[in-house]
Amino acid sequence: MQRYWLVPGVLSLLLIIFPSKAYAQEISLICNDSDGNYALGSAPITLGNRVDCFAYASDIVAREDGHVSVIDPTGNTIIEMAVDKSKVTPFSFIADQVGTNSIDLSYVDTSGAEFDIHANVKVSAFVIPESPIGSITMVVASMSALGGFVYLKRHRNKISS
Repeated sequence: MQRYWLVPGVLSLLLIIFPSKAYAQEISLICNDSDGNYALGSAPITLGNRVDCFAYASDIVAREDGHVSVIDPTGNTIIEMAVDKSKVTPFSFIADQVGTNSIDLSYVDTSGAEFDIHANVKVSAFVIPESPIGSITMVVASMSALGGFVYLKRHRNKISS
């Protein structure tokens, strides 16, 4: 019975000895498209949507205001601005080109350490939105496949009779 505690005990000891900051969020960047969907995920957003972002130095004491830049898929800078060191700073842009928009956010804390976030917003010309239209499209496609199967099955039975 003592062997079952060996693995969790060793893992716990390793986590205590070698702490990690992998789950810490020293600075925050949140972006949503105009439909309310999270825009920094792996799923693309629809071409022409407005992207609303919020930057914040959440768990650090920033020495000075931070910096954010948004670069479109062609490499042109859309936004280049300072972000407030002590409160949430909103910024927005229109995703008007297919490709990946890059967002770079950085702050420097009072000890001189730099904290950066690099995020991407993928933009696609064809996205089935998370709305009734997307659900209806999937149901219609499924029913069409089922209808085609039933038609072929009946058609084959008539030929063989």
